Amino acid sequence: MTWMTPMTAILAGAIVVPVLVALYFLKLRRRPAFISSTLFWKRAVQDLQVNAPFQRLRRNILLLLQLLALAALVAVLGTPLLSWGGGPGKRYVLLIDRSASMNARDADGETRLEAAKKRARDFIKTLREENLFAGFGQGDEAMVMTFGSDPQVICSFLGDKRRLIDAINSIRPTDGRTKINEAFRIARAFATPTDPEAMGRSTVTPARLVLFTDGNIQDLGEVAAKERELTVYQVGTSGDNTAVVTLQARRAFDDPEQVAVFATLANYGTKPVDGNVELRLDGKTVSAQHMTLPGARESPETKTNVAGEMGLTFSLRMAGGGLIEVRNSTVDPLPADNTAWIVLNPPKRVSVLLVTPGNLVLEEALKSLPLASFETLSPEAFEKTAPEVFETVRPIDVIILDRCTPSKLPRSAFLTFGPGPKLDGLDCQGPLDDQMILDWRTNHPALKYIDLESVYAKTWWKHRLPGDAHVLAESDRGPAMSLLTRQARTFLLVNFDVLQSNWPFRPGFVMFLYNAVRFLGQSGGGSSDGSLSVGSSFTVKVPPDVREVQILRPGETPIHRTPDPGGILRYAPLDRVGVYRVQFGSKQVRAFVVNLLDPAESNIHPAKTVAFGGQKASVTKAVPVRANLELKPFLLIAALIVLLLEWFIYNKKVRI
Repeated sequence: MTWMTPMTAILAGAIVVPVLVALYFLKLRRRPAFISSTLFWKRAVQDLQVNAPFQRLRRNILLLLQLLALAALVAVLGTPLLSWGGGPGKRYVLLIDRSASMNARDADGETRLEAAKKRARDFIKTLREENLFAGFGQGDEAMVMTFGSDPQVICSFLGDKRRLIDAINSIRPTDGRTKINEAFRIARAFATPTDPEAMGRSTVTPARLVLFTDGNIQDLGEVAAKERELTVYQVGTSGDNTAVVTLQARRAFDDPEQVAVFATLANYGTKPVDGNVELRLDGKTVSAQHMTLPGARESPETKTNVAGEMGLTFSLRMAGGGLIEVRNSTVDPLPADNTAWIVLNPPKRVSVLLVTPGNLVLEEALKSLPLASFETLSPEAFEKTAPEVFETVRPIDVIILDRCTPSKLPRSAFLTFGPGPKLDGLDCQGPLDDQMILDWRTNHPALKYIDLESVYAKTWWKHRLPGDAHVLAESDRGPAMSLLTRQARTFLLVNFDVLQSNWPFRPGFVMFLYNAVRFLGQSGGGSSDGSLSVGSSFTVKVPPDVREVQILRPGETPIHRTPDPGGILRYAPLDRVGVYRVQFGSKQVRAFVVNLLDPAESNIHPAKTVAFGGQKASVTKAVPVRANLELKPFLLIAALIVLLLEWFIYNKKVRI
């Protein structure tokens, strides 16, 4: 016997049962009267004795029936369940999808995540608990996990259904991509415990994986599932959706105040869609265009539907910076992909200081860039100047260190060529000979439109990087370019001498300097448009005297964070799309935007089949069938029968 709400029944019974019994102790108040004889009043005397207080209760069928009916009603409040199965208990790992597509609202009015949580709760109610009526068998156990852009263990293996249901109810939606590979590995690690004394072999039956999703999982091919290892409960019905899938904003090179905004919209339904697309600047509509999105069509090669797409171009003038927003007015099941944002910074000219023993190539290349100011110092002169001069008297946005390692560094951003400065965790060895760049991150702002193929360096230094460094380019001998942050200073490290390489003779060298200076010149060394992906984090630099910073999140209450002693604030994770604002007092420091811009998540058609590494899983849309017998209706019927019997006996006694 399992009680889902035992405390409710105990409290109700503790109140009503004593009240009922006390009613049988009450003494009726009677008016005294003198009579000549009591011969004809024996019945009245007996009634007087019955209503006398503090006497022993006599056998009373009405009291017994009323107690039985009351006990049945109190038991109903405890929500009893009866399990009939026997044998060893089973173990389950529940994997609940909470990616962006699970926020789609279907025709029944609830989101897919709500439907998945509802089915997961129904599944938990089918679990068998250890009890006397289960044939002395063991109870079932389950653990709850979520997956999306990142997996999360909500609770470990439990047999307590109430706690498992509370864990499911605590799951919050996110707008991340649907990735299951890492979650699958974690689930398997929990599902197959090992016994060290049994030579690493499991002594417990592996848990079964139960998946609740709409089936739109992007890395299914990377996961290999065994036969009968998992069951998939599929949710979702609608597939019609429109989305903003790309968004870019560019300032004209010859006229920085002229801004062009490019957006691409997609239609995943089969019917064409008419609507309006608005361009907003800081929340105010500045332009609008009508669109007719063609319907999706079937690709003859892949036999899958290809979304109908349409590109739009907006033009506006912006002397300063602002928040650019493109909004699709079409109403569809998934609102998260109908809007996209870009934080466009005002056009800014960066001040640059080159510290070098002599490098004509770097000097001439930097002079060709549109800089606010440019000057050159020798390493000796830079060493003699106090760091405060470059922070307050004549502040410098970017300092370029060419083959020098000064002992004192001002608070700034640095581009280094050669050995690099002495930093915590950075180990520099060299100089060494011969290095060839083989791979680089083309999506990083410093390396956009840069081709490093066949870049060769005769003289270079080997960098052993700390764990928090980001490698931007790799050679056949290790990292060639890396990004590192130390004490409110950002370092873009290039580990070779450009004068001992063929890079200055390639067209991408000047473009790299332009990108690097522009990237490092931004506040905190972040992205120039402040656009981030779901699941990422942001870092912002605030004045060192600020003790508390307020973060305004989209659709949620503000939170407060404390920056580190160097004035650096880090915040993660960014799990919902929208605009995040960082401010202290009434001053806004910076705004960051998180966009979906993911065609795979915007295509919300529920998958017909779910195949893990070619192995099709068992997919069902049916609601889990309960293995437990709920006793509430039977107890209500029993209480009604007892009350009818009590009413019949009472009326029969009255007639007598």
